[in-house]
Amino acid sequence: MTPVQISLTLLARAQDTGPDPSEVRPGWIALGLMVLLGVATFLLWMNMRKQIRKIDFVEEPDAEQSPDDTDAGQAGPDGSTTGTADGSTDQASSANGEKP
Repeated sequence: MTPVQISLTLLARAQDTGPDPSEVRPGWIALGLMVLLGVATFLLWMNMRKQIRKIDFVEEPDAEQSPDDTDAGQAGPDGSTTGTADGSTDQASSANGEKP
């Protein structure tokens, strides 16, 4: 016999030995487990909600921003500029009256 024939024979025998579908019912154990899981989920959700409310968080603005996030030519926190759209100026050269 080939492995395919053996597996088909075993599969056919396994299907015949199962319980009768009219005798299979969910049962009280399955209901109890589902209720227990629901109660546990609710309690975990309430605890997480309580823990999150305890957090005192004040968001501070970012000190460093990438060049993509800032507008061209806008002065940074230390007074220097990031440059214009073509990237040609900084505040020191424009303060001296020099043209780029």
